[in-house]
Amino acid sequence: AEAEPQAPQQQEEAPVEDEVKEDPHIAEARLELDEIKKELRPLEADVRKLRDELAVTETVLGGDFGRQGEFLALFHKCFSQHVQQYTYELCVFQKATQKEGSSSQNLGVWGEWNKEGEPYSEM
Repeated sequence: AEAEPQAPQQQEEAPVEDEVKEDPHIAEARLELDEIKKELRPLEADVRKLRDELAVTETVLGGDFGRQGEFLALFHKCFSQHVQQYTYELCVFQKATQKEGSSSQNLGVWGEWNKEGEPYSEM
């Protein structure tokens, strides 16, 4: 007679140790750190906004907007024109783009006024 296969013997699992509890001081410090991080987020956003404003101010102060600043009113102004499937956008003193749907193609960035001929007659 053939021997019947025996079921594998089950090994006893080692007893599960109780979870190691975190030191209450460390747990409290983690909570305080989380609160500080929450308070810091809006302050970081404020710093980014102020840096952006500073960059714009430096650009305006160092920019050439005409003999008497007559072109300053165009700074940060954008104009769009739709032609066939494209939308062309010119942001004066910044960049020009061609858009189609959700894609955008950079057509160039502002450099300086044309140095030949009548000053401020060509960009």
